[in-house]
Amino acid sequence: MITVVRLALMAVLASLPAQAKSPGQIICYNDICHRVRSIGETELAVGTVHTILASHYDDPAVDPGNPRLETSSGEMFDPSAPNNAASPIWPDGTIVLVRAVETGRAAVVRINNAGPYSGARLIDLSRSLATELGLAERGVGPVDCVVLVAPREDEARYARGRSYAPVPGVLGAYGSIEDAHEGALVAMSPKSETGLIAASLAGPRSTATASLPRVALVLLPKPASAIKASRAQASAAAAGPASSVWANSFHKSADDNGR
Repeated sequence: MITVVRLALMAVLASLPAQAKSPGQIICYNDICHRVRSIGETELAVGTVHTILASHYDDPAVDPGNPRLETSSGEMFDPSAPNNAASPIWPDGTIVLVRAVETGRAAVVRINNAGPYSGARLIDLSRSLATELGLAERGVGPVDCVVLVAPREDEARYARGRSYAPVPGVLGAYGSIEDAHEGALVAMSPKSETGLIAASLAGPRSTATASLPRVALVLLPKPASAIKASRAQASAAAAGPASSVWANSFHKSADDNGR
């Protein structure tokens, strides 16, 4: 009986609309807060390597940590597609290169959802993508992440029934993030058969540069009782210069369980 009720509740939750994620917004969940980067900050991050902790999520029917199929962008979540991921810091619509540090396998994916809000995790891969990168069995692992294309303002905000233009997805295995970056640019070039988003690379929205500087991850621990103070700190940091793109991400718990 309990199982039936639980399944019914999960079905109801899965049908509910998702919480929108907007550039500059501070979102707190599971006692963890992150500020979504602005479009300008995301553009400045293009071409910079961030080594971050990745996890993965699945269909809400089998993943208790995922409450619904609709994502924060308005697009429906497809766990079987190895071309999408969630992030609490990058705006929806952002196109990133992700390379698993331990396996070298890389993919070009689009951020279309919020989360994870757990420990130090900063990207949640679709189940299929985690499998392709060799991270599914371990569950959590380090990845090199490079922003390739910042979204337009309209791409970064919720639109019910949205369907983003496809991105290349899995590229293969590479010995370094620089090699993977070169492969990503080839896959996204107008002359490439897999250059599925070539039109979106025109104009001021540039791709990553040839040099790949690295930015260290900085997390600012906060006590569990300081949610309001943490939000105020993040807002103040957003208004002024920051030493790192990560300076406005913080968590108030060392726990790394759940989404």
